[in-house]
Amino acid sequence: MAGVMYSLVALGFVLIYKASGVFNFAQGIMVLFAALSLVGLMERGVPLLLAIALTGVIMLALAFVIERVILRHMVNQEQIILFMATIGLTYFLEGFGETIWGSNVKKLDVGLPDGPLNVSNLAIGTAALIGVFAAAVAATLAILLVWGTRAVRRSLEAGGPAIVPGPAALVFAALGLAFFLTRFFFGPNADFIGGRVRNTATFLATLSWTGLAMVALVVLLALAAWLGARQAKRDGGKEAPPLHYGWFVLLGVTGVIAAAAGIVWAARSGILINSFELSAAVIAAILVITLALFFQKTRIGRALRAVADDHAAALSVGISLRGIWVIVWAVAGMVALAAGIIWGGKSGVQFSLSLIALKALPVLILGGFTSVPGAIVGGLIIGVGEKVAEVYWGPAIGGGIENWFAYMLALAFLLFRPQGLFGEKIIERV
Repeated sequence: MAGVMYSLVALGFVLIYKASGVFNFAQGIMVLFAALSLVGLMERGVPLLLAIALTGVIMLALAFVIERVILRHMVNQEQIILFMATIGLTYFLEGFGETIWGSNVKKLDVGLPDGPLNVSNLAIGTAALIGVFAAAVAATLAILLVWGTRAVRRSLEAGGPAIVPGPAALVFAALGLAFFLTRFFFGPNADFIGGRVRNTATFLATLSWTGLAMVALVVLLALAAWLGARQAKRDGGKEAPPLHYGWFVLLGVTGVIAAAAGIVWAARSGILINSFELSAAVIAAILVITLALFFQKTRIGRALRAVADDHAAALSVGISLRGIWVIVWAVAGMVALAAGIIWGGKSGVQFSLSLIALKALPVLILGGFTSVPGAIVGGLIIGVGEKVAEVYWGPAIGGGIENWFAYMLALAFLLFRPQGLFGEKIIERV
């Protein structure tokens, strides 16, 4: 759930970067400014829905002012100049927001349910629930196998390596094996290491769902590579057709079913699941999917990608650079509003809220600065990784891992894969 919300914040960075080629340092303060505006309007007696609509208008007006005052004068300028402009914008919005709405911590109540998730009224039995969960997981893995096999097949036929797209699976596998081994040897209430190794029953009992899931991913990768290589050999050099878009829709449906069944099953098993975080994750996931489809399937989305590739070339084919910048900053403002509502309702509206932008930076490094799917997967890796690391690794070294885990993982990526999981490796001749 935390990972989905990290993805939502990171999407604002990706939107700006794809349209202007600059890292928007002001995205974090835009999240804070949107939350401050919303709670400030509500404190003055404005109803919730009207306050959200008015805050949306404020963020749209902010996008127009940014284009008119800042971006219009910086067409084709160096990226460092645009980056410095966003730093200046950060300090301006921070002072402007404090002047208008004050600096006190404010409570934001948007009507989302809070408290433990109650599933006692559901009529479905536990056995049927487990069956639905297992069937959905099996269908999801089968679709991923088809996707990976086709990707390996096309890669080999194009003269490339047999690499399954989405190397995030390997990252999840490495993290899962590390979590399992650490839990086994140093987990809560762990016995002496030698006793753990000698006691096979304890070893099997300690084998967590994390380790099983990661082993399944590794097997899936190996099987996809083998099947793809065999089909590429049978094709005799013919190009394999692309995977139909319906497969990805089906993948999303099976994933949602598996997640819903798993959450209900966990709640029935006594695991505490907060209703607010669950609702916030669902809202963030819907917005993430909407933005991904917007970028891939609309004319404006394609125009945004064209502007990101080359400003001059986009202008030469009739794309309005100023209009695109207004649109993308407006969309980033709406994303900031959604993130501000979620994070403000979770932890209160305070100026430290802008620091979540720093947590979004490792997400971008993992996923790639230009990839919407990368922001999603990177957020999930960071969200899952830091929470599980705090639970399984914390007792071994005294806790506090959650605060720095994301940055250490990002540092490892900068050393071995600086373009991120989904980023493009660009070679420039100078």
